[in-house]
Amino acid sequence: MLSAILATTAIATGFPGTGAASAQDCDLVDQYGNCVDECDFGEYELDGECRPECPEGYEPDDVLGTCELDDSDTGQQITATTGKVTIDAIAGVREGQTFLISGKVQDKSGQGIPGAQYRIVIGTKGHDVMSKSGTTLAGGEFSQEFKAPDVNGKQEYLVYVSTPYGLGSRIFDVNESGCLIATAAFGSELAPQVQFLREFRDQRILSTAAGSSFMSAFNTVYYSFSPYVADYEREQPWLQAAVRAGIQPLLGILAVSEKAYSIVPGELGSIAAGLVASSLIGAVYASPVALAAARRLQRRGPALAVSLSVTVAILVASVLASALLNNDAAMTVTTSALVVATLALSTLAVASSVSRLVRKRDKNGDGALKLPLGP
Repeated sequence: MLSAILATTAIATGFPGTGAASAQDCDLVDQYGNCVDECDFGEYELDGECRPECPEGYEPDDVLGTCELDDSDTGQQITATTGKVTIDAIAGVREGQTFLISGKVQDKSGQGIPGAQYRIVIGTKGHDVMSKSGTTLAGGEFSQEFKAPDVNGKQEYLVYVSTPYGLGSRIFDVNESGCLIATAAFGSELAPQVQFLREFRDQRILSTAAGSSFMSAFNTVYYSFSPYVADYEREQPWLQAAVRAGIQPLLGILAVSEKAYSIVPGELGSIAAGLVASSLIGAVYASPVALAAARRLQRRGPALAVSLSVTVAILVASVLASALLNNDAAMTVTTSALVVATLALSTLAVASSVSRLVRKRDKNGDGALKLPLGP
């Protein structure tokens, strides 16, 4: 893969000549005269030599070894050989995750070029997936956010940054989102529990716009810490056992949520499943918080419950509106806020119930918690 990266960035300085000594002994040579069986990703074959492909919007000059940009505004051909473009490292990208592509446009002396127009293109071999354009900042820096596409397992992508001053490219991988902590707990991605979590995500959550938007925000947070937790977890049997025990209620909650989704499939089903899952997760996993806050919620609980209920209702309407308007950004914000509000509401409900039981115990006067035995 290193040869592909160097090959595509070599556009700015031209291709090596076809008279390499090794070409006499090989049917195909790479950019540096080494014998190869086939051209690498981001290259094409010409007269027995692997040459870098040009990004969309550029035409290759096989004689000069450059890529020429067709400027539609001026009709002029701009040869991209007067500077260089560097792209920062891209690592840890997973499907649905928002990631950043950044770098710098410089002249031949290494000085940043401000106000330079650039275009970032991400794609696979022969197919552009997404692109964005802009102008560089005062120091020649550029940056754009992208949302990683869905993949099956792992997919290799090539990013081109094209400017009138030079071209840059970098290869990076997009990995399928995995249940890292659960996989570490059960020891294998093939464990039934892990497969159930993955299938629920892929076949239910990611099948709708609302679910996909929420997962985009969730993955950004989850994958910021889960690889480190999973690595530590694999070395601690006690933690693996604790996670396995802690996941069991979640499996039951998601099974109930799946039933809610099957009743009303589509966007409404996704929202219903999300509400059920968030409510049950808050009720089950927030019990210690509810017990600690029981007495403090005696006065504020009812008013807070009303506020949260209204908030949840507004957010449900906002999610539906975002789906109708096909607004991804609004969808990501509203679905995330809906999950948080529903978790808070269900936690409050548990806390209020515990608070009422505590007050009944105090009224008994003997410190014992007495429950009615019959009607």
